[in-house]
Amino acid sequence: MSAPFGLDFGNDTSVFAVARNRGIDVIVNDVSNRSTPSVVGFGQKNRFIGENGKSKESSNIKNTVGNLKRIIGLNYDDIDFEVEKKFFNKNKLVKLDDGKIGIQFRFKNENVTFSAVQLAAMYLDHSKQIIANETKLVIKDVTIAVPSWYTQEQRYAVQDAAKIAGLNPVRIINEITAAGVSYGIFKQDLPANNEETPARNVIFVDIGHSSYTASVAAFKTGEMKILGTGFDKHFGGRDFDKAVTDHFINEFNAKYKVDCRENPKAVYRLLSAAQKLKKVLSANQAAPFNVESVMDDIDFSSQLTREELEELVAPLLQRIRTPLENALKQANLTIEDIHSIELIGGASRVPCLKDFITENYKETSRTLNSDEAIAKGAAFICASASPLVRVRAFKYTDVLTGDVNIDFGDGEFNPVFTAGSPYPSTKLITLNKDADFKITSKNGKNEVVSVFDITGVPKEGVELKIKVRADPSGLVSVPEVYYETVEEYEEEDVDEQGETVKTTKTKSHQTKLNVTHTSPYALSEEKLAELTALELELSASDALVKQTEDAKNTLEEHIYYCKDKVSSDEWKPFASEAELKKLSDLVNAAEEWLYSEDGEDAKKAKYVAKYEDITRYSNLIKGRKKQQEQEATLAKKEKDSIDRMAALQEQMAKAKAALDKAQASGDNQEELDDIKMD
Repeated sequence: MSAPFGLDFGNDTSVFAVARNRGIDVIVNDVSNRSTPSVVGFGQKNRFIGENGKSKESSNIKNTVGNLKRIIGLNYDDIDFEVEKKFFNKNKLVKLDDGKIGIQFRFKNENVTFSAVQLAAMYLDHSKQIIANETKLVIKDVTIAVPSWYTQEQRYAVQDAAKIAGLNPVRIINEITAAGVSYGIFKQDLPANNEETPARNVIFVDIGHSSYTASVAAFKTGEMKILGTGFDKHFGGRDFDKAVTDHFINEFNAKYKVDCRENPKAVYRLLSAAQKLKKVLSANQAAPFNVESVMDDIDFSSQLTREELEELVAPLLQRIRTPLENALKQANLTIEDIHSIELIGGASRVPCLKDFITENYKETSRTLNSDEAIAKGAAFICASASPLVRVRAFKYTDVLTGDVNIDFGDGEFNPVFTAGSPYPSTKLITLNKDADFKITSKNGKNEVVSVFDITGVPKEGVELKIKVRADPSGLVSVPEVYYETVEEYEEEDVDEQGETVKTTKTKSHQTKLNVTHTSPYALSEEKLAELTALELELSASDALVKQTEDAKNTLEEHIYYCKDKVSSDEWKPFASEAELKKLSDLVNAAEEWLYSEDGEDAKKAKYVAKYEDITRYSNLIKGRKKQQEQEATLAKKEKDSIDRMAALQEQMAKAKAALDKAQASGDNQEELDDIKMD
């Protein structure tokens, strides 16, 4: 059985949720955390992804990368990447042949370069394995939540990453839309869904690790409409972290007369401590700041108060205004029309941020779980698209953030879908054609997004009906192109006088044409197959490394187990001196080999062979010990059974003697009954 799942693809951490058991569950990872670091790292033998990558990041800093959400689908020369570069100061970034962003690593003693799509696919594959291990279900269908400002190119890139990971990307949904679905599904007091009842207008303010989105949503029972969206692509929790980190970097540099910015590990240590400090100050008025061995064996101690933190981030708070006001403007509403402002996203927990919104707009609330609402909404949307899962009916629409211009083969591009128009939606275009043609869509930057080849058009010319769709993932599709022909036929009937009457009638036929879709933003089938095969190879290699480490650990544990049993004489009664000596020699030889240069880096089969050599003798002795223990246990059970039977017989004999005595002495019937009862 398969389980539809939702992924909140975060810049710092990601959350997974699965629709199962008539509910939606957030999946814990391999260390029982409900969110997983969005990092990928590389070592001498294998990759370190998620929790494993995060734990090794400090010591493997140049070979570990995060911020994948920010660079997937971007060109190296993109203006947005100029802003993002400062967050990749520890990684070597390169321009790929296709103009996209690549990152170079040292992996298996070689310099290798992976694209952002490949790295995201590695993380998605790791996520799939976590969910499969936890649920014991087949994991295939996924809905991935991305920022509202993602372009169609970025959405195609996320789709490709999912396909490389062996997943079926059912939807690429906007994060706030997913959170809004969570709100609409679990809220029980929404207005009735009729024309007379006004909708409940809610603003969702999502301030995550790296970006900020505000959306106005209108709710009725079983329905949500996004009315307007505003965003700041480059404002989030990391800006608060950077402000605090820069404060302590300047303090450290001034105190020790050095520039720790030249040392990536030193900056990382200070950044990690600043992130923890920010969380502590969310609940406390002051907190210490201590970092051991920042650089050159220098320990650094300081402190910060919440008031000082608020002074550091005060300029950042003004950036909250524009996206929120743009969302209201696009929705054609004022703050007085808003029922509530719902905060989601990790950075929204900063007290001064919440206070700023309350003072300037309206009191905020947290109906939803800030970290898990998006993943749960995405899982619900994925389940809704599955024919195998029954879910509560809930309709939703979003709004496009840019124009979609389409050329229907005549060389002119017209805005079929404009920025701010709702989707998913379908438009029916009618035009005359007498030859095969292409439908080309462009985005607001005048870049070709999709090309649809239409073939099978009759040469005599026909009036075509073209369905153009902005689908739930925010992508343009042409699901159907057809023309209609009318056929006349005669139908016989009998009138009231019993005479046969012929009537001419018409019947309409639809003839569908072939539609072939290509996109310069999507990977070709050949490239997808190549990258999928590479990911399968890397995943198998990682699994082999883990199995080898497990085999090595199992051998080491068994060596110490056997040494302890032999040295304590526990096995002496169950083996001859020759057997014990043979086992001891094997264990000592295996231990010496294990800690030698050969044993430190051997193949899995070698560890298994050494383990089996030892267990050939140890299992024989353990078997004898177990057999004797089982025999002793059976003997004890038999003795206990005999003792119980003897005790029962003695009790019955006493009862009979008492009964006989009572009858002989002529006791009354009541006393006799008491004896029988006893």
